[in-house]
Amino acid sequence: MDSDNSHSTILWSSLAVGLLALLIAFMLQGSGTPVKADESPKSEPAESKTQLNTILYGPYKLTQAGRIHDITITYKPSLSKNGSRWCEFELLNMKKEPVAEFGHEFWSESGRDSEGSWSESDRRFTQKVVLKEPGSYYISAGGEKPIGSAFKVKEKTLKKQGKVIDYSFKAKDFDIRVKEGSYDVSLLWWVVGVCAIYPGLAILIWIINNSD
Repeated sequence: MDSDNSHSTILWSSLAVGLLALLIAFMLQGSGTPVKADESPKSEPAESKTQLNTILYGPYKLTQAGRIHDITITYKPSLSKNGSRWCEFELLNMKKEPVAEFGHEFWSESGRDSEGSWSESDRRFTQKVVLKEPGSYYISAGGEKPIGSAFKVKEKTLKKQGKVIDYSFKAKDFDIRVKEGSYDVSLLWWVVGVCAIYPGLAILIWIINNSD
């Protein structure tokens, strides 16, 4: 009897803590104050002929030092069938010195199987940055040329015509949104997962015992 009460206490405690963590995670998800750029994006020339240009976004006036800042970046151009593009970003201070660097591969895939056509893509990601001091900051966006079978075909076609594809970055290629003072809810999701283990095992054991 004591064993049953003990199991019941653990079960309901796990559910209560897990649901509370889940509720708080949903409340804090996407938190923070949006910060808009004070100027229009500018194209910065490449440092060498083997590199592509970069786009400078900002400045963003960020005041909450020591707090998390969410930088959400969406890549907008078409990547065609089974194409990808590696992009690199830098958070720069007013002196245009990098204080944080990060990268992401945007991709798009499609095809057909027994269930019909399908498509998947990754065009957006969020980078979390903690500032050491308040100030005005820029975000530099650049990277490599896109790769994929469709781009190779287009390159060959234009090469026969004596032309080349313009892979330079445009200001409209990226949608960049900055939030300051956001919260990292990854720990809360970890708590939710841990708290779900015991109820999950209890349900599994119940199903096994009642399967006959």
